[in-house]
Amino acid sequence: MRLQGAGNKMKITKKQLRKLIREAFKQNIPLFDPVTQGEIDALRKAGRQHADTSSLSTSQSAKLAGLAASAPNTERSIYQALGSEEPLTTVEEEEEFLAGQDKMLQDMSDYNLNQALEDIFVKGNRNEAVLRQLGFGKPSDYPHLQPGAEDYEDYYKEQFEEQGHLLETMPQDLMFIDTDEHDEIWDKITEFIKNDERIVAKSIFTEYSGSTQAVVSKIINKRVVLIDYHMGGYGVMTV
Repeated sequence: MRLQGAGNKMKITKKQLRKLIREAFKQNIPLFDPVTQGEIDALRKAGRQHADTSSLSTSQSAKLAGLAASAPNTERSIYQALGSEEPLTTVEEEEEFLAGQDKMLQDMSDYNLNQALEDIFVKGNRNEAVLRQLGFGKPSDYPHLQPGAEDYEDYYKEQFEEQGHLLETMPQDLMFIDTDEHDEIWDKITEFIKNDERIVAKSIFTEYSGSTQAVVSKIINKRVVLIDYHMGGYGVMTV
């Protein structure tokens, strides 16, 4: 593989990274399906079963084994000359590939998350499967939030009815997430709400909380989420 040089630092182009997946590893691997170092090593080990080392003396075999740590690229070249069907990649190429792959996967993850948040908080689409992947749950997931339960009858029933009215949805269809178990995704959602100009947060009075932050989508002119903060910084987000 031809590399682009920048001083002594070797760089692999995006096209060459893709080629590593399609050709060098000889596998039908989807572009963004992660390839691990362990999988690459397993391919190399399997490929070396085809190498004919019968002509090597005991001393030569020992020296070849020692090259794995001291000169791995030389070791690979020798095995390939002996008939190994291992991937034709150097240590530097693999490191570059894995680093590039990690960045691609992170970029894709960020893109998918932003797409999901846009769909929910800008377009107002309440896809339960997507919401559950983000960590949201429904009242029906919790025994104490079921009709007839003491907590539900004493407190949550009227709260859910008011929230359902504000969000224009049935109380049993409400979904929520809190800061206790999902602080990382909570931060990502609140950051999205803060920075997206298509949505605006307004403070409104609610019977169940007193002051609630209602997030309105300018695109559909509708409330899409209610955010409540309690003592100690505990927060609940309801859609």
